[in-house]
Amino acid sequence: MVPVPPSPVPLSISIPAPCQLIVRPAGELTRVLREGQDVVLEVPMPWLAGPREEVIVRGSAAAVGDGFYFLPAADGLAGVAVAPAGMDPYTAARTLYAGVLARLGDQHLYRVWNYVPRINEIVDGLENYRAFNAGRHKAFIAAYGPEFARRLPAASALGTPGGCLALVFLAGPGPVQYVENPEQIPAFQYPAEYGPTPPSFARGTVVSAPARPAWFLSGTASIKGHASCGGGFAAQAGLTFDNVRLMFQRMALPPDPTGSWKIFLRHRQDLPAAQAALSEAFPEAVPGAMFLEADICRSSLLLEVEATFHQLGFPTTLVPVESAPALHS
Repeated sequence: MVPVPPSPVPLSISIPAPCQLIVRPAGELTRVLREGQDVVLEVPMPWLAGPREEVIVRGSAAAVGDGFYFLPAADGLAGVAVAPAGMDPYTAARTLYAGVLARLGDQHLYRVWNYVPRINEIVDGLENYRAFNAGRHKAFIAAYGPEFARRLPAASALGTPGGCLALVFLAGPGPVQYVENPEQIPAFQYPAEYGPTPPSFARGTVVSAPARPAWFLSGTASIKGHASCGGGFAAQAGLTFDNVRLMFQRMALPPDPTGSWKIFLRHRQDLPAAQAALSEAFPEAVPGAMFLEADICRSSLLLEVEATFHQLGFPTTLVPVESAPALHS
């Protein structure tokens, strides 16, 4: 096994300011590129419609070392971490999370986006997503101890066709509140049928800093209690957006925040139905929503929805596409 970093990752390169952290789907590989002073994570996740890329944060500089990229931004920290190709999901998750958590100091982890190779594939009797969960869980326990659940961020985990595990994160000093859905069991309390260790994330995060409030909705799907619900796409979409509404109420989302939406579809042929469902549930979200094709953490789930909202420009922005949305072949 590759050893888990016991201390902050040593950084060897500094990228001068200004610097943006960008996530761009439809890449051939999971990899980090330097484009001028920007840091770009490409993921092999087919783009279907909407914006072509997402600016996670605009930072003052970027420090680079051993697959980790850290960007101080406003009064917080953002970054991307990529595991070596071929590393198993348990070791990769434990290594990346340990490196990120060691770098945070007293800051709170707000949001994490995870890109898991072949997320539903079973290797040696264990699904890759469940192996990833075990590694992530181990890193949180090591960093925060038995009370780690109080510090779990909003998160999502989507599948890529292959390559290496990557994660993107946002963190800061808070104040922060981690929020759960009243009609769902917290993921970190899931029963053993979902794997040897439960998923380590909160359903949402609210950052109530007066100058830069933000609301992060985790990947949200058709789950009630802990069970997947709804047989066909229409039923799953209805239950998914019902969960989104419940979370917005819990998070006390203001009436007109600036935000971005991403909708992940297991099957690209569901794009028209997904656009119609979003239009009916949240019509204001349609023009700027990004639609991607991706495997979802449970093989029975057909879609997942996430959203980020903020005021005064913090932190994520979907970059508009000039042409009308269309399937990307």
